[in-house]
Amino acid sequence: MSRSMRAVICDGFDGPGALRVGEMPESALSAGKVRVDIHAASVSFMDCVLVSGKYQMKPATPFVPGTDGAGIVKWARAWRASSRATVWCAATGPAPTPRPWARSKPG
Repeated sequence: MSRSMRAVICDGFDGPGALRVGEMPESALSAGKVRVDIHAASVSFMDCVLVSGKYQMKPATPFVPGTDGAGIVKWARAWRASSRATVWCAATGPAPTPRPWARSKPG
């Protein structure tokens, strides 16, 4: 059964006003990956430039813009589920947390 996630989606490079909220399939998890239920995310200058098509790279569409957020660990091999985490993504991709770096917060 394919699972989906709610996300802000960029279908083309028409700027921040063209972003939409919708459903996307969850990406597959493999060793070394973490799934975080994002509770807060920022919109950076880089995100605005990227979705306007003016950044040095153009990911394949549709994609989920965003490079950082905070939330709760849902699944990980080396992390305790329900841990609070901050997430920074090295690159934007088809899911909010491609190649994430997560840091667990105590308590």
